[in-house]
Amino acid sequence: LTYSKEAHKQKNKGPIIVCVDTSGSMNGDEEIWSKALTVGILEVAQMQKRDFACIIYSSSADDPIVIKKDEIAPQKIITCAEKFHGGGTSFESPLNKALELIKDSTFKEADIVFITDGDCYVSDEFTRKFKATKEDKGFKTLGVLVNMGRGHCSDSSLKEFCDSITLVSDIADLKDSQSTVNKSIFGAL
Repeated sequence: LTYSKEAHKQKNKGPIIVCVDTSGSMNGDEEIWSKALTVGILEVAQMQKRDFACIIYSSSADDPIVIKKDEIAPQKIITCAEKFHGGGTSFESPLNKALELIKDSTFKEADIVFITDGDCYVSDEFTRKFKATKEDKGFKTLGVLVNMGRGHCSDSSLKEFCDSITLVSDIADLKDSQSTVNKSIFGAL
């Protein structure tokens, strides 16, 4: 008989930082999908008693909306779900805010979920800095490409700084909630 061994090592479940794109191209179905995913990740964080931060961005990034593991914060949740900026896109701005949070002792073991519908220029200098900090701090960056709307999507920029990229269409087309795609995004948290 042949079998494969799987490691069942428990990952240290630290805080979660979600960066959610609210640029003009995210208006419509893209916004609905990104906000639903954000609230779903928040629910996972609350069930697992983990701190959560949401960074809403377009051409600039808002200050993080932080929800502590035992905090009941309906107004903060509503802000995460409703706030929309429109305009252009900057990936460096929310990633810098996420790095600032990770430097904070409360979020030092956090992982980042980066939700967007497309490409944005990220400088080589920033990419080097981000990768060096990621290696030093030992966090992961999970990319989620919202490809359920009317626009063209590309993951080429995400490949520069994400450990993995999940397509929302793969999550949406699933008939089985225990599928490998759901496990790739929610299981990685």
